Amino acid sequence: MKTRVLLLYTRHLLGESLEKLLRDQRDIHLLGPWVLDAQAFSRVTSQQPDLVLIAEDEAVPEQVARLTAQILEAYPNLPVIHSTLTRNVVRIYTSQELPARSADLIEAIRALTA
Repeated sequence: MKTRVLLLYTRHLLGESLEKLLRDQRDIHLLGPWVLDAQAFSRVTSQQPDLVLIAEDEAVPEQVARLTAQILEAYPNLPVIHSTLTRNVVRIYTSQELPARSADLIEAIRALTA
């Protein structure tokens, strides 16, 4: 089964680069790419991806933060990945709920800080 990845971008060149990379993967079904605009959240709703990838150049951080929060609020099990043009890192956001046990909390803290 292919992972449905919705690609949103802030700069055309960055979107094209990631589109090429993702289309070459046999286990990924690419949805988009689309420019990050006012229709972005409705695309998440209509396309029902397994993951949202936002390729950003850090020029519109407030817009990206609002969209990410909106996605996580409406779809808590939908991971959102931010990839930036200026840094060699990706950020992964999710709001999945876990059972409230102290051992789970301590394990999550250790895993995130390792």
